[in-house]
Amino acid sequence: MIGKSDLARWKYQAIGMFSKQPLPLVQCITYPRSGHHLLLNLLLQYYSGDTNFPRTNGSTVSEVCKQHIIAGELRYCEYHIHCGQVGCIDPRANFQKNHDFDLTVPISQKFRYLIQFRSPLYSLTSYFNMFHQGKPKKAWEGFARLKLDYWKGFVDKWVLSDISAERMILDYDHLVTDPHQALTQVVSFMNPEGSTNDALISQILEGYSVRPSKALNDFIHYDEKFFAQLQEEVAPYLQKISAAIARHEIQ
Repeated sequence: MIGKSDLARWKYQAIGMFSKQPLPLVQCITYPRSGHHLLLNLLLQYYSGDTNFPRTNGSTVSEVCKQHIIAGELRYCEYHIHCGQVGCIDPRANFQKNHDFDLTVPISQKFRYLIQFRSPLYSLTSYFNMFHQGKPKKAWEGFARLKLDYWKGFVDKWVLSDISAERMILDYDHLVTDPHQALTQVVSFMNPEGSTNDALISQILEGYSVRPSKALNDFIHYDEKFFAQLQEEVAPYLQKISAAIARHEIQ
């Protein structure tokens, strides 16, 4: 449940802390279960300057994101809940999340693109547990095939292709293993003309802990043969991503 005090604080941020010179327009295109709300919560604390800024999570997102979340000069729009319009119906929004479920989101040079993705089998098992926990193994296998095709299309479009726009690619593993560097890079990307408050980032991260990903073989429908098939299917993509990282094309 969302506490009244949290809603009041979001309202206070909206009234009192929005900068007259907003950040550049950033589209955060994220594959589901790739750490978006972890990153968002860090950014909300950073741009508000408040390490106790209310965090978004699974139980609050559907209610809170019906409106913008505002933290200092950051004005956040959740495309799938707030407006369903790329760029937002409210032109004051400068940071918008989109999963690009059907891979039809247009690419425009008026936006900077922050791309979040994750190793697919961890995304898929987390994705299934979030929305379909308790369903049988057959449901999982159909879900995995469908969403793996989506992951491959997502990576082809947003990670491996030249999108002819300013882009930063953020791997979930980088976010959780080196959050200080990752957050610093994101802040610099979001406002390349501004400075980065390293002391504030350190202060924010003092209060953060990230649970490690659950082992794949702990997944309720884990089947060694099926998971090996999935891994073989995505191996060429992971090799291309690794090569891009080695060329410093991916953060």
